[in-house]
Amino acid sequence: MISGALRRDPEAVAAWAAELPRAASVVVYCAHGHELSQGAARALAERGIVAQYLEGGIEEGWKARGGALDRKPPGAATRWVTRERPKIDRIACPWLLRHFRLTDPALARLAVIVRGADTARLAAAPQAAGLHAISLGLGRIFADEHEMLRHGMVLYAALYAWCKEGQDELRTWNPGAYR
Repeated sequence: MISGALRRDPEAVAAWAAELPRAASVVVYCAHGHELSQGAARALAERGIVAQYLEGGIEEGWKARGGALDRKPPGAATRWVTRERPKIDRIACPWLLRHFRLTDPALARLAVIVRGADTARLAAAPQAAGLHAISLGLGRIFADEHEMLRHGMVLYAALYAWCKEGQDELRTWNPGAYR
């Protein structure tokens, strides 16, 4: 199986196509990249979903080009699952789990900001209102949830860096001095 892929029945496209997120874009593949994947991609496109098929399938299209395959042990979890249109907590949680141990003092500072933004208690930390506004903005400019998550990860990495070592930095640049 291709890393990150989901197994779907090609004969039941109508049933699972309705479960795809708005503005979904998918790549369909089968063992050889012939009728099954082409038919499924066509059926998805007829439903308004941007769909392509992997020419050559797993054998000639993926393996031959050195593509990685997952060998999932039986019963092993494979992905983080969240609701559609992730916001503050749905981006913060995977970011925190991927990057940090829970004993980090900067993480504790970040948690106060995230909690304030996520619960609309914007007075919890001065940065909570900004995080809240930026998170809502991410939802307005990215239709694709994975793209929004990718950009949200950068946002949280920057906020963590500020919590860790940037709090004492003053803005000393004076644009008026250069006029």
